[in-house]
Amino acid sequence: MKRIEKTIWLLAAIIIAFSAASCSDTDAKADSVVMTDSSGVIVREYTTNNQTFYAQGKISNALEGTKIRFVWSYTTDDQMIDQFEYSAKQSSEVIPATLTTNGDFPAGDYKLELFVGNRKKPDASVSFEVKQISSYIAFALLTDSIDENGKPGREIDTVEPTGKWFASAYIVDTQPNTIVHFVWLDSNGEKIDENTVDPDGKSYTYIFAVHSLSSTAPDGTYSVEIYIDDRTTPETTVSFEVEDVDRQRNEAENADYSVYVQTKGGFMINYPTAWTCLPFPDSLSAMFYPKEYVIDGEDEFNSVYVYKIDDLGFTTQEALDGWILATENENRENYEPLQSSIEQVNGSDMALFTYAWSRNGYDLVTSDFLIVDGEDLYVISSVATDEVLEDMYLYVEQMVLSFEIL
Repeated sequence: MKRIEKTIWLLAAIIIAFSAASCSDTDAKADSVVMTDSSGVIVREYTTNNQTFYAQGKISNALEGTKIRFVWSYTTDDQMIDQFEYSAKQSSEVIPATLTTNGDFPAGDYKLELFVGNRKKPDASVSFEVKQISSYIAFALLTDSIDENGKPGREIDTVEPTGKWFASAYIVDTQPNTIVHFVWLDSNGEKIDENTVDPDGKSYTYIFAVHSLSSTAPDGTYSVEIYIDDRTTPETTVSFEVEDVDRQRNEAENADYSVYVQTKGGFMINYPTAWTCLPFPDSLSAMFYPKEYVIDGEDEFNSVYVYKIDDLGFTTQEALDGWILATENENRENYEPLQSSIEQVNGSDMALFTYAWSRNGYDLVTSDFLIVDGEDLYVISSVATDEVLEDMYLYVEQMVLSFEIL
C-alpha cells in the first residue's frame, strides 16, 4: 500500500516537473509585433505630425517574469532611439508599447524589434515609415465678417472701397511654429498691406486677416495672396472686386424701368427696361430676368418671379412661418436659412425669407418677399447665383419697392 502511494507521489512530481519544463525561457517566443494607431488599428506608416508611435507585441510560452525587450530604431540614420523592458505576466499575452516625442519624429524609415530574455537576435520585428507632411491651405475666401470664434461669415467677391476687408483661410496639417502671411495687392499688383498670423500649431481650423483702409480704394480687381512660412509661392490667391455699392445703388435707383400691369393677378410692378418680361396671366404670375445672366436649362436661375396665391387667409406672421416650414420640407441640396423678418414697406407689412441652396452644381440664394392682402398672398421671389447676386439684388430691391396691389 505504501509502495503504491509512493509511486503516485512520484508520478505527480514528474508531471509537475514536465509542466514547468514545458514553459521556460528557452521556449518563450515573440510571435509578432505590429504598429497601430491610438485605437489599435494596424498601420504601416505615420506622418511627421504624429508625436506617438503605438505598437503591440504578442508573446507565448513565457514563464512569469520573462524579460521582453522592445528596441526602437531610426534605420535611415542607423540609430537606436530608445528601448524598454517588460516582465511577462502570463504565458501568452499581447503587450502594448508606445514611443513619444515632445517635438517631431523626422521623416524616414524606422524599425521596432522584440527580444525575449537575453537573446542577441530579435524574435520579431516590424519596419515602418514616417512621411514628411507640410501645412497647407485647404480653401480661402473673402468674407463680409468674422465671428467671435474666428469663423467667416458670408462669402463675397465684392467689397466697399472704405472700411475693412476680411480674408479667411482653412489651414490643414499645421506644423509646429507654422506662420501664415496674408499679402494684399491692389489692381496693379502692388502690395498695400500684409498680415502675419500664428495658428499656434492648430490644424483643421480657420485663420483670418483684416485689411483696414486708411483712404478710399479705387475701383478695380484686387487680390490677397496667402503664404506659409518662408515659401516664395503663394498657397492660394483670392481675387475680388472693389466697387462703391452706394454708387451701384444709385445706378439701380436711376436706371430705366418699365411698368408691368396684370389685371387678372391684380398687381403692378416696375422692372428694368433692359430685362425680359414673361407674363403668365392664366397662372396669375409673371417672370422677369436679365438676358446676360441666362443659364441654359436653368430658367429659374437669375430671375424674379411674381405671383398671387388666392384664399389662404393668413396673417403676415402665419404666412412667413408656413413659408419657412414648406421650404425646409422641400429638402433642397445644401439648404441653409439666412434671414427672416417682417418689415414695413410702403406703409404695409412685408415678410422676407432668404436662404442659400444648391442645384446642378450652382450655389444659389433665394429671397422671397411675402405680402398679405386680405385672404390673398402675393410673392416676389428672386433666385440668383452667387456670381450675380450682389448686382441683381440692387434691382430686385427697386422692384419690390415699386410693387402695388390693384
